[in-house]
Amino acid sequence: MLAALFLASRSGVNGLVKIISVNLFLFGFGIAGLAFNQLSINAYLFMFCSGFGMVASIAGINTLIQFNVDDEMRGRVLSFYAIALMGMNPLGSFLAGSSASVIGLKYTLLISGLVCIITGVFFESRRKKLKNWF
Repeated sequence: MLAALFLASRSGVNGLVKIISVNLFLFGFGIAGLAFNQLSINAYLFMFCSGFGMVASIAGINTLIQFNVDDEMRGRVLSFYAIALMGMNPLGSFLAGSSASVIGLKYTLLISGLVCIITGVFFESRRKKLKNWF
């Protein structure tokens, strides 16, 4: 909720690519931090970080798509984005569950968090190219 309010309070898309990159790091940090956590208070902090990062990055990407796509193509592009976003959830859940049964929950969370952090690094490395689009 706070991430959505944070993005809604922004007046434009300037700097949104950087915000998405930071929140991808935050999401990955939160997931990876849960891997070897022992204390409840720390788990709450890691879950807050992962939830905030996930909502802010998804909402930010959605905003960039809507801002950048022509009006006559917006519905098609957003429907493809929605199918890709929702269609990958069951596949990712299956993969995470299968991984957890083979290597354990801790290592599955750690690997998932590292994948998110690597995605953030990739997104940040492409930020200058993306900045020209937005």
